Amino acid sequence: MHRPPRHLRPDPRWLEHLERRLEDREWIACPDFTAADIVMAGVLRTIRKSDRMEPFPKLKAYYARCFARPAWERTLGLYAERIGVSVDAIR
Repeated sequence: MHRPPRHLRPDPRWLEHLERRLEDREWIACPDFTAADIVMAGVLRTIRKSDRMEPFPKLKAYYARCFARPAWERTLGLYAERIGVSVDAIR
């Protein structure tokens, strides 16, 4: 399993806070998807291949929602094509 360097691993307390924040909402800042969600998804992406999100089902669902958005799928496809890898290699 891929393990990011220590400085890239979020403190579990921070992940717990996000889990609580997502108890009654779909997105981080407000009812709509915003730049805050784009930034947060990018941060969470650094731990996507680890087990850090495993204890947090709401956070995992949030991450999946962020990356299931059509714009993200298009961006990922274009980026994979540009660097010459499969989308699954960078997902």
